[in-house]
Amino acid sequence: MLITRIGTRILQVREQENDMHILRSTMIVGSLCASGVAHADDSRCAVSVDRIQPKSGVVNSEKTAVAVALAYLVPIYGEATIRREMPLRASLGGGVWTVSGALPAGSFGGTAQIMICQRNGTVLSIIHYK
Repeated sequence: MLITRIGTRILQVREQENDMHILRSTMIVGSLCASGVAHADDSRCAVSVDRIQPKSGVVNSEKTAVAVALAYLVPIYGEATIRREMPLRASLGGGVWTVSGALPAGSFGGTAQIMICQRNGTVLSIIHYK
């Protein structure tokens, strides 16, 4: 009985350490993305989709950016999770759309975020903050 409790506690500690590692990794990646590392200078955003490239890009509006974000986020995080984070908000900077979820007032936690090239629709990052 005591050995079972000790074994269970060791597993709990390891899970907590793993969660902290994931959280640290998420924070580092998120900081890099927010600092502008993945922006228009990113060579992935320079590629044209076709011979006829729309002047304002393939993802040319906030509405389109949110629609693209939903197409990726719902299958990954689930409809219920993303629905709780509605409305999604999109902002354009340096040729990259950043679409983020919103938390209800007084809520704690994080939201999904996706970064999409305006020019060609390439997804640069997908993350869910805790």
